Amino acid sequence: MNVLPLLKIFSGGAIPFLTLDVTWLERFKKFPLTVETINQNAASGYLVSVKTVLRQLYKEGFLHEDITTKVAGIKRTDVKRIF
Repeated sequence: MNVLPLLKIFSGGAIPFLTLDVTWLERFKKFPLTVETINQNAASGYLVSVKTVLRQLYKEGFLHEDITTKVAGIKRTDVKRIF
């Protein structure tokens, strides 16, 4: 699962650090759910990936607050598998 192509579409190709805030993350959270080919579980995975990177940016001092704690995840749906 590669979130980079989705981020490029969402952001237009660049994401300045100054734009990374709770509002940006909330908008990104909703974005994958609007793409017809992305299901809810994939959208959840994309959000987890982005939140992981944002948390690391906070730990390394690039962000002044951990915005990931203020945005809830996307609930995954149950998938029935037949073995």
